[in-house]
Amino acid sequence: MVALKLLAALVGAAWLIQLASRLSSDQLGVYFGVLALVELTHHVSSLGVTSYCDRYLPADWVQAPRAAFRRRLLFVLVWRLATLAFAAATFYLSMPLIADALGWVEPTPFPSILFWYVLTEGLLRFFEVILTATLHQSACQVLVFARGLGRLAFVLFLDAPSVLAVDVLLIDIVVTAVCIAGSIPLLVRLSSRVPAAPAPMAQPFAGRLSFTWRSYAALLLERTSNIDVIKLVVSGVLGPTALATFGLAHALVDYASRYMPLAMFHGHIRAWLTVRYEQGAPMSRIQSEASFLARINLAFVAAASPALALFGEAMLRSMNASGDLAQMTTLLVALAPLSFVLTARICLTIFAHLHKDGHALLRASAMTVLAPLLVFWMSPTMGLAGVLAGCWWLELGPCFVLLWYRGRGTLAWSDGWRCMSRILLSAGAAAVIGAIGLATFDGRWSIWLSLMLYLVTYIAMLGVLRPFPLAEFERIRSEVRR
Repeated sequence: MVALKLLAALVGAAWLIQLASRLSSDQLGVYFGVLALVELTHHVSSLGVTSYCDRYLPADWVQAPRAAFRRRLLFVLVWRLATLAFAAATFYLSMPLIADALGWVEPTPFPSILFWYVLTEGLLRFFEVILTATLHQSACQVLVFARGLGRLAFVLFLDAPSVLAVDVLLIDIVVTAVCIAGSIPLLVRLSSRVPAAPAPMAQPFAGRLSFTWRSYAALLLERTSNIDVIKLVVSGVLGPTALATFGLAHALVDYASRYMPLAMFHGHIRAWLTVRYEQGAPMSRIQSEASFLARINLAFVAAASPALALFGEAMLRSMNASGDLAQMTTLLVALAPLSFVLTARICLTIFAHLHKDGHALLRASAMTVLAPLLVFWMSPTMGLAGVLAGCWWLELGPCFVLLWYRGRGTLAWSDGWRCMSRILLSAGAAAVIGAIGLATFDGRWSIWLSLMLYLVTYIAMLGVLRPFPLAEFERIRSEVRR
């Protein structure tokens, strides 16, 4: 699973480089706008099915009788298919109005193409949710990697001067449809191999709806005011070219954040902790394990965030990205530290999820509503600086609320403050050495030499300061094996 995650990360980076170098600024802005709009459509149209699967499918997988598990799996599949079909049809009918409101330049993607893109993308993502919730992480990563490799292979055959956003979407549709066909046997096999002996269900189906709908309401508040909505506001107010500039800078930062351990294994960690909690593991033990995982994540973030700020402009130049590179670099420096805030938010959300605290999740998500409003009010006069203000509030607002409701659980992390300080000290020393390397080395290899010096310094400092006791690694490894 880890190997496939890393391979998928490399393929995804290559895909982003190809898009930045082959699409014009206007078409790249249109493509980022389509992705944001489709992402928003998927979350709004779920009607709670994703929240239900995240929280209850892990318990069903280890506790429910086989027949009951099959019925509930079939029910959520029908549930999602119906909502996806309605969302795709609505998308098809409203596409001309949407394209005009967002200032999309010609040629824009055809409504029929967007209909199939919404349908195929949503179905494959839901299959990934099911596989993750039932602890089939390796199979899920096979799908992700195969899809990424397939669309990268296709886009390499396109003629660079004539690539349009619609070409990229067609590639996505074809590759995703093939992955869906290949994943159906996995779901059939999953439903016939429930691992545990039959046991009575701890909670009737009707009793699960309260948490499901509260979680969906929280998701709806969050997803209708998240980064995708901010991108749509940028497109509508500042135009597709501005969205291309912001979207590419954000994509690099988001890419680093998405592949930090806590985010990359978010679903798996949540499913694992949920199963352990349902099986009676004490909350103090779960808090200790979550604290250790958060510190591992901090070690990654402390390396990636300064690297983006130091080497961001050189990375953009190596990608042959179109647009204002100086402005993109400024955005990279301003957005990179958000990974630290995202780490805290994920941990607090997991604790609220384990405690079925839908009220905390709902109130935290309500705080994100201010983010797109800030962008809408500030960006006409402040430009992309107003967009940055909305991005920061998007992460800080929910953290304030979750700390108020679930901050007591973070007291168990107090044993990790020494570890965190050593990680940050290592990152600071590496950043100083990396900056000296950039100022000293010349030539086409200067960026890579400086980056190598940065990473070597960081790893060496971690080796000297030893922020992670070996006993913690052994304890986590034994729990995962069990």
